[in-house]
Amino acid sequence: MILTVTHTTIEQHQHQSRVVIQNDLSDISNYQNVIIAHPIWWGIPPRLIATLIDTLDLNGKKVATCATSGGTGYFRS
Repeated sequence: MILTVTHTTIEQHQHQSRVVIQNDLSDISNYQNVIIAHPIWWGIPPRLIATLIDTLDLNGKKVATCATSGGTGYFRS
């Protein structure tokens, strides 16, 4: 059996890790409603989503989330 470990697999299991966002998406001051949609990988959102949430000023915003998954529930997302 050959076991392939991908960068994504390693990243998802390092819960404190964050990835770099190439484009600055932090200015959402013109928006009142924010929808964050993401896939679920290994039971949680990709680290990119955690990084994005860390950088956004969501104070006073209405936030909705949704996710896609092939077999994991939304509990930890």
